[in-house]
Amino acid sequence: MLLGPSAHLPIPNFPAFVRLAVFSEFTGGHGRYTPSLSLRDASGDEVWHWSAADPFTHTDPLLPHEVVFQDLQITVPKPGRYTLVMLLNGDDAAQRTVWLGPSEVFRAPDAY
Repeated sequence: MLLGPSAHLPIPNFPAFVRLAVFSEFTGGHGRYTPSLSLRDASGDEVWHWSAADPFTHTDPLLPHEVVFQDLQITVPKPGRYTLVMLLNGDDAAQRTVWLGPSEVFRAPDAY
């Protein structure tokens, strides 16, 4: 059970250093994979990258495989909408949009 997954972190000051953990579960894999993470801004430019020290092996494509990264520190240059991407062997495998910054930054001007 996942408790408290978040898509918005109300960070007040930038640049910021955000601590987080990433959990991913997938099927269909078969082989050896080197995972990495990329934080991309709204333009698709990479602003942060991390690679795991060791690859893992997934032997049965029908069984789920869990990948967990704990105690990561992401550098965020400015408020905005970002995409956190998990890559396997350099190829995009999963992604999640996150909003980083004060809530006011993401409100439409006519929503007040």
